[in-house]
Amino acid sequence: MAKDEYFRTIINNARVARLATTDAKCRSYIVPVVFVCDNDARYYIPIDRKMKQSLEPRRLKRVRNIEANPNVALLIDEYNEDWTKLYFIMIQGIALLIDHMSDQDQSRNLIERAHKLLSEKYFQYREVGIGECVLMIRPEKIITWKNQWAMLNLVSPNIFLGYISGNAYQESSCANSNYFWVGMKGSLNLEAKYIAWNRN
Repeated sequence: MAKDEYFRTIINNARVARLATTDAKCRSYIVPVVFVCDNDARYYIPIDRKMKQSLEPRRLKRVRNIEANPNVALLIDEYNEDWTKLYFIMIQGIALLIDHMSDQDQSRNLIERAHKLLSEKYFQYREVGIGECVLMIRPEKIITWKNQWAMLNLVSPNIFLGYISGNAYQESSCANSNYFWVGMKGSLNLEAKYIAWNRN
């Protein structure tokens, strides 16, 4: 689909994203990060040698938050004075820290894959140490929005794809229901319209 290719290109070309985590006391924390996405739609964020509060990965706030609460969000967006070009992509998923200390071959292979992709994307890693750990995000839900239209893609467990005309987007869950609600508001009359899709 053209829309999928459009957002995939944005993800691959984006140089920075914002990683949002939450600690055990539900306090939010957000930091800018570099990242890559592989062909299996897994997102990797390096714990590299850029200046940080600690050189020990597990002492970093983002890592401590993930160990307490693995639910994260990764936001890719771009501001433009021409508001017809505004967009954002929000990846919500489960994150975990992968390091070389793991005895599992799969973990080592994932680190090698992540480091290869990161080195190809960011030439700065020729001089900055890429580190020995990566954060990996497995997406559970991806929300994409572009002015004039929005698209929602639930990755799992129930695959769902919607294409909504309009220039504003919001979502809410219906308690005790199998429906997912998407709300739209017109730019002129601000009349709210709601559409529901059955997830099953």
